[in-house]
Amino acid sequence: GDNPIRRIRMPRANPPRERRLKEGEFDRLEEASRTSKSWYLWPIVVIAVETGMRRGEILGLKWNNIEVETQSAFLPLTKNGTSRRVPLSGEAMKWIFRLAIVFLFLSITVGAHQMATNAVGYGDGDLDRSVRMGSNGGPYLVGGVPK
Repeated sequence: GDNPIRRIRMPRANPPRERRLKEGEFDRLEEASRTSKSWYLWPIVVIAVETGMRRGEILGLKWNNIEVETQSAFLPLTKNGTSRRVPLSGEAMKWIFRLAIVFLFLSITVGAHQMATNAVGYGDGDLDRSVRMGSNGGPYLVGGVPK
């Protein structure tokens, strides 16, 4: 007889998308980002354009996954379930360092404010919700920014 398995066809794999910004799009992205209420939108856009990383990958970055010496980021779990290493351009590194300064300031400010409110017995002492902490205790690069 006829083997029914031979009639089964494998689905075609979708070709990978490759999208480049057209002339003027980067400037329009910057203009729109700068008018956003989310001050950190423009750094996310720049990092995405410079690295090809997805939004979730950028928002999930942790400091211990940034390798300054090799100018790369290690992504332990990507959308397709694998890990990968992403090279970081000088421009991406510049914006990552700028975010680092902001988050260091936020963590110091929030921490000092929390200590002060705990010392005087005012408030719930749970201001660290404003700066979301990673599983290793380190702050996320972007995901924990208060809105």
